[in-house]
Amino acid sequence: MYPALLLFLDISGGEFLMILLVAFFVFGPRKLPEIARKIGRTMNEIKSVSNELTKEFKDETKAITSELRTARESVRYEYSKINSELDVIKNTENPLNSTQKSISEAKPQPVESVSNVSNNIKQINNVSRVEENNS
Repeated sequence: MYPALLLFLDISGGEFLMILLVAFFVFGPRKLPEIARKIGRTMNEIKSVSNELTKEFKDETKAITSELRTARESVRYEYSKINSELDVIKNTENPLNSTQKSISEAKPQPVESVSNVSNNIKQINNVSRVEENNS
């Protein structure tokens, strides 16, 4: 809010008494009670309208929250239903899975690496040289 407006609304006790005294001199003692009644009625009307608006707002928010709760519960129910169906599907035996298992069990053994083969060839050559030298 604006600082000047806040300063205007900040009225102390002495200032309020001064305003009442000026109003007394301006309107006179006969009109002052009449003005006070009108101000009181206006304040009561404003308060009742404010209470009505607050009540309507609370009623509408309650209706919206109840709709959201029912929607949330229905989504949770559908979600749990789908999860249970997925669990049933996961637990059933798939014929393709058993075929894949048998294929994976029948995999050939890996071939020796190239470095092991080259080391074996070197050893064979060394053995054959030793045999040639011995003969």
